[in-house]
Amino acid sequence: MPTIPRQPPPVVVARAVIVYQEKPRKPWRLWAFTAVLVALTIGVVLGQTVAFEPTYRSTANAQTPAPADVIQSLPSTAPAWPDEAHRLTAPLGTIKTRTLEVAATSATVLHVRSADLGDKLFDIATIDRSAVPKLTDTKAAAKVDLTKTGEAGTIGAEIQLNAKVAWTLKLTGGTSEQNVDMQAGGAKAITLAGGTAHAVLQLPPRPARCVCRWRARSAN
Repeated sequence: MPTIPRQPPPVVVARAVIVYQEKPRKPWRLWAFTAVLVALTIGVVLGQTVAFEPTYRSTANAQTPAPADVIQSLPSTAPAWPDEAHRLTAPLGTIKTRTLEVAATSATVLHVRSADLGDKLFDIATIDRSAVPKLTDTKAAAKVDLTKTGEAGTIGAEIQLNAKVAWTLKLTGGTSEQNVDMQAGGAKAITLAGGTAHAVLQLPPRPARCVCRWRARSAN
């Protein structure tokens, strides 16, 4: 009987593909990192805001002071008028009657009025710096004149007389304007003896006995 040689077992050739699947990473680490980064950013911004805010407020307050502070800090540049060089006064004392002559030959405007002057006999002031008042006082009468200073202006005077005194008023200097207002009282006698372009005399509605003499040449 013939012998059949035994065949070796067939060799199976195959290709195997091995796939490694990576485990999914947990996202909480990324979230934690993001949260820390956001917190740091917010902290830096808030820190800069707080550090800058006081400086800004103090600077703003310094640049915009209250209106009242501005007004109080402004220096007073306008001197009081009239000053001592352009004003004459005298105490009333016990004087009850008085004579005042206003020569003022260089004057342009003279305003005379009676008023309640308290303890002052009279108050005489020039209109501006173009003249200074000069007083010559005697027991019989007081005489007022105006001396030019050389400065530009209107040579004239504002004369106030105490209404409690009985005044004998004499205006002997020539002027452009004379205004005598004795409505508050105190007129005993008034003489207008100088030339003037315009003259006004005002007396109380029911004056006491007053002698008025008009010797001036007046346009009106």
